[in-house]
Amino acid sequence: MKAKIAIASAVVAYAGLATGQLTHTYDISGLSAEGGFGAEFPTLTHDFGVAGSISQIDYDVTWESFDPSFGSEFVISIDTDLGNFFEPVTGAANAPGVYSYVDTVTFLPGFDSDGIVFLTLYETFSDAISPNATVSTGSVTVTYIPVPAPASAALLGAGGLLAARRRR
Repeated sequence: MKAKIAIASAVVAYAGLATGQLTHTYDISGLSAEGGFGAEFPTLTHDFGVAGSISQIDYDVTWESFDPSFGSEFVISIDTDLGNFFEPVTGAANAPGVYSYVDTVTFLPGFDSDGIVFLTLYETFSDAISPNATVSTGSVTVTYIPVPAPASAALLGAGGLLAARRRR
């Protein structure tokens, strides 16, 4: 019976490692969108230090659009070092003004990363207006679920088995 409890404890501990969440908040207040997608300005980077998957992104952004010449001249892009990316609809209509975007986006498994997550502000249409939009207040929070390395999981499992064998 004690062996089964020790093994069950090891499995629960491994599951806790796999589902522990990390968060990082990008403060984008005062930043501007300048240049088209190729310009990618500015790009902010955060390294979670471990492979995993983005499970949620929370947006709370207010920006001023100055003279948009195309339907969506302000985009917030979240992408990973594995080439995954997500761009919510954040642009403004073809009119200057103050706009807000508040949303929570939840992902199924699959928005994977080796640990590095990028946030990029840009405009969808590069024109002579610079900047096209400036963020007055804004934060973007990324919730990240690290995946323990296979070696860590094996050590954890072996520790549970050794504890079970020792108790017998």
